[in-house]
Amino acid sequence: MRRVVRITTLLILYGVLATSGAAKEPGGSKNLLLSVGDIAMGQIADGEGWSTTLTFVNLQLFSRTFDVIFTGDDGNPLALNFKDIGATSTLSFSIPAGGTQQVETTGASFPVVQGWAVIIAIDGDSTPIGGMAILRSSRPGLPDFESVVPFSNILDTYQVLSFDHRNGFLTGVALANPSFTSPMTISINFFDINGVFISSGSITLQGGQHTAFLLDARFPELADRAGIAEFTGIDAAQSVGPVILGLRFNPSGPFTTLFPMTLP
Repeated sequence: MRRVVRITTLLILYGVLATSGAAKEPGGSKNLLLSVGDIAMGQIADGEGWSTTLTFVNLQLFSRTFDVIFTGDDGNPLALNFKDIGATSTLSFSIPAGGTQQVETTGASFPVVQGWAVIIAIDGDSTPIGGMAILRSSRPGLPDFESVVPFSNILDTYQVLSFDHRNGFLTGVALANPSFTSPMTISINFFDINGVFISSGSITLQGGQHTAFLLDARFPELADRAGIAEFTGIDAAQSVGPVILGLRFNPSGPFTTLFPMTLP
């Protein structure tokens, strides 16, 4: 069973990499408040059974105008096909006070494409936009599975994800460098459920780059273990931290999101 789940999960991670649509205050844990830094979506995917739905909500008493920019693993613009819109790497929105807008990829890309996205306000207002991305997996013989991708904070330089590889469960991670001009090296320390150090590693992403992988595939010492992964990183210009998203895969097929935790 674990091999079947691993093969399926690897397919997922090549085409898509929790359970919370809430945002967070700078340096704090996830809550019902949005902060200025909550502008990135750590995973976007389309094709081979995958599609992504984006929902945006204007929480203000005045209209908001903003762009959403999609970027691939290589840091270059990522063109996605959207229903009733067509192929584009940038979407522009103007939402009235209290309004909402939703767009959905067609799911027709082949091979599957993946990346991440960032929201850029072009109206001069610094208050955040509400919303989320929803990843949907549609595969023959299985019900559709969905998972919410909350907006991530690009200002957090220290973040923690839990992981659990026991009893056939798997943990996947997506990372992105929100700086388009400076490289970023992300240091990772792993600890078991008792806080005992396991190992460490690092990942370097050039400007705008994105990657997604199974933790125990990249770090075999984590196989059949549970604990936490500490991520520490800041771009060379000392301006932003990494975009981080985790996914927990159930051996029977469903998956759910793991969001990063931070200290105040």
